[in-house]
Amino acid sequence: MLNMKKILSFQINYILLVIVMISFLSCKQTTNNEVVSEVQKIDPTQDTSIWWKKNNLRMIQTNLPAAEGALNPDSLLADLIEYSANTLLINAGGIMAFYPTKLPFHYKNPYVKDDMLGRVISLCHENGIRVIVRFDFSRAHESFLEEHPDWFYISPKGERVDNYGMLVTSVNGEYMQEHAFSIVEEVMENYPFDGIFINMFGYKTTDYYHGIYHGIDQNPNDKIRFKEYSGGMELPTVEDENDPVFLKYKEFKNYSTNKLLKRMHDLIKSQRPNIALCTYNDDFIDIMRHEAQGELHHLPYFAYIASENVNTIESTFEDKIASSSSIQQITFGSRYHAVPPVRIRNRLYQSISHGSGLDISLMGDMRNYEDERGFDVIKEVYAYHKKNEKYYGDFKSTAKIAIIKQDYWPGGPVMEEMRGIEQVLKEEHIQFDLILKKYLSLRFEKLKDYKVIIIAHLNNFNNDEIEVLKKLTDEGVNIIATNQSMVDTPEALKDLFGVTVKENEMDAFKYYLQLKDQDIIKRQDKLHQAFLKCNFMKCEFDKECQLFLPLLDKGREGPPEMIGGHMPTSWYGISILDKNAAKTVYIPWEIGRMYHIYGFLAHRDILLDVIDYINPEIMQGFKTNAPPQVEITFNKFKYNSDTTDSYNKYIINLINLSGFNGRSYFEPLEVSNINFEISVDTKPKKVYCLKSGKTIKFEGSSIIKFTLDNLQEFEAIVIE
Repeated sequence: MLNMKKILSFQINYILLVIVMISFLSCKQTTNNEVVSEVQKIDPTQDTSIWWKKNNLRMIQTNLPAAEGALNPDSLLADLIEYSANTLLINAGGIMAFYPTKLPFHYKNPYVKDDMLGRVISLCHENGIRVIVRFDFSRAHESFLEEHPDWFYISPKGERVDNYGMLVTSVNGEYMQEHAFSIVEEVMENYPFDGIFINMFGYKTTDYYHGIYHGIDQNPNDKIRFKEYSGGMELPTVEDENDPVFLKYKEFKNYSTNKLLKRMHDLIKSQRPNIALCTYNDDFIDIMRHEAQGELHHLPYFAYIASENVNTIESTFEDKIASSSSIQQITFGSRYHAVPPVRIRNRLYQSISHGSGLDISLMGDMRNYEDERGFDVIKEVYAYHKKNEKYYGDFKSTAKIAIIKQDYWPGGPVMEEMRGIEQVLKEEHIQFDLILKKYLSLRFEKLKDYKVIIIAHLNNFNNDEIEVLKKLTDEGVNIIATNQSMVDTPEALKDLFGVTVKENEMDAFKYYLQLKDQDIIKRQDKLHQAFLKCNFMKCEFDKECQLFLPLLDKGREGPPEMIGGHMPTSWYGISILDKNAAKTVYIPWEIGRMYHIYGFLAHRDILLDVIDYINPEIMQGFKTNAPPQVEITFNKFKYNSDTTDSYNKYIINLINLSGFNGRSYFEPLEVSNINFEISVDTKPKKVYCLKSGKTIKFEGSSIIKFTLDNLQEFEAIVIE
């Protein structure tokens, strides 16, 4: 049925292509009377530029089902042009070949009749569109199993993972270790593409499509290689964080995955250094991809997922660009129902507002799509970015706070603790950066420029990382740590924070924190005690520590005639220690998680009062009356197109999230008269809006004041 629809619509597609090509290839007039010149063709054989460094991607991924291997390249090109895309991400090989492969171990897509991939690449390059080809070596066709069983994953129970005839492969099997490289080489020899994306790279324990956990891969090659790496250990069968063998296995997985990726990197770059390598790993790649995707199992929804993705990459790395893909589907089980258009628009504006380009992932091409509701907002945001490309992609952060992030894909209570803190800062319009923990010891020079560093429920700090934290206090950087942070390094915890843990876990429900008569509390001075629900740690503190928020015991919860009796205990909810040239704060409960899950402003305001107490200057350089439902980024920037430019200009991006109610996404409400008071390096010459094109009057020089009359779904204000 899908192919018949495409055949029946061929004539319409062809006419549309001709119309679009005539209008696009001719010089055309924009609404601003600016002439757009003829498109620049791409010839990768002559172009030696590191093209991705411009950080201006407007990427559309056609994640093709097998049947769409027969897609019409002309209609695909017409859609890419209509939607202002400058990069296409399209299937090439791995699970199946979307080109006429000659390799016997590469299963060919039976729907591919002609060289669709070659035609698509040629058309795109003729029209100035880069092409990234997609490989997925995580699975291979079942026809190879009988002859090559050692290519595939096998569970501790002897099970294979079969996804409709495609079996999960083993990282250490011959298919991944040898044939994957031959497949990439074949495509490189035959097609002048611009980048390679490798999907689902690494070890598998779970059938993601059915939500079934199978366990550690027991492939014989894994057993041999792990024994060699570990000095004789047997491959574990259970994931146990308390087992030293499993910890060694985790180390082995990281080592072997990086080694494989380095081999792929070296193969590609040795032949064509201007090919961009893109995947979800952080080593040996050029474009570091992440996904803003279905959070069906992570309620409540997190409104800032694309912001978090891009912030993490842009703040941690200087040699990579970020690409946060807005995944259309709700989840794997709902491929044909897209997330709401408003949510898509928010994600896309969040991406460019935090320093990256644009990235959208579709199930197939854009013709006869099962859910087209979001297409108009994709077109809107991509067109906006194309028109204003020079303002984006080269930001310098103004943040004075850094949050240390557990890892690239956080989960569980650690994720909830971090995201609650992110939400607090976002709602207060306090700029912050996210730094991956594994790079802590390599980012000292960057970290010492922050005023506050927040460690949210993090452990497993090595000696180098602990030393960096100590040196940061010497530089006057304040540190806030929350629930269970550093409990596995008690000496460092006591040295940095003056804290000794007596009881690591306690269900705090029915207990309270006393706010009354606590000097640190400013925002909730009419609330006497704040409820608790999550974990609370009973800690002893050094005598030099200032202690706030006594823990009140459970007392009597009912009946109403009998309530009360919540008496102070010897435990406290906040400790502050003068450490070297800084202050260190320990909050022994889940302050971020409480706000993330329950949303009570009391917990939010306690954190803000703590930040004010240790460094009140943080909230002075950027003031606004914008409501919490408006997400704001404030960065220095230089023109993307000018390598000689300097970071002497500012850009404020405003994303109106007022249509989000925690579950559903509606069109946002208009927000009027948003005032700003901002510290700048020099008096600007002008202030203006990119989306509306309006000029804004301002007053002042080193501190300027101005008003944005109204905000619809998005606006960007340039100060130069």
